[in-house]
Amino acid sequence: MLVIFRKLKLLCSMAEFSTSMPGSDCPTTSIPSLGNSEKLQYTIHKCSSFSANYVPENILVDKPNDQASRWTSESNWPPQHITLKLEKLSIVESITFGKYEKTHVCNLQKFQILGGLSEDKMVDLLNSGLQNSHEAEEFPLTYMVEGCPVPCLYIKIG
Repeated sequence: MLVIFRKLKLLCSMAEFSTSMPGSDCPTTSIPSLGNSEKLQYTIHKCSSFSANYVPENILVDKPNDQASRWTSESNWPPQHITLKLEKLSIVESITFGKYEKTHVCNLQKFQILGGLSEDKMVDLLNSGLQNSHEAEEFPLTYMVEGCPVPCLYIKIG
C-alpha cells in the first residue's frame, strides 16, 4: 500500500530549553497542561519519494474536499517516509492527520513517528495507524522520556 495522508497539525507545550536543573539534563521550565497548546508551523524537509500529482507540500494546506490534496509516495518499497522541520524547537505533544471527505483505501494503515533535534538522532514518539474513515485523527505523542521532555526540531513519519 502506498503511503498517503493529508494535512498535519502538530501541537506543542513548550519551546524554550535554555536552562537545566543542577545534576540533571532536564529543563527547569515545567511543561504546561495539554490544554494549553499552540499549533506548530513546519516545512517539508524531505521525503523518500512522491507521485507527480501528490507532492509532499500538499499536506501544508487542509482541503478535505480536494482529492488531490495529499502526499502519496511513488512506491511502497522500501518503506516510505516524510520528514518535517519545525519552525522552532518544540515539545510536540500530538499530531493530527486530516483526511479526504470520503473514506479512501489508501489511508495510512500503519506508521511510526520519530522526533528529535537532528535527523540522525531521533526517538520513537508513536506507532499507530489511521482508520479508513473521513474523520481527522489526532494522536498523542510521547513527549517525555525518563522524566525529561523530548525537544524536537524534526519529525519523521514513516
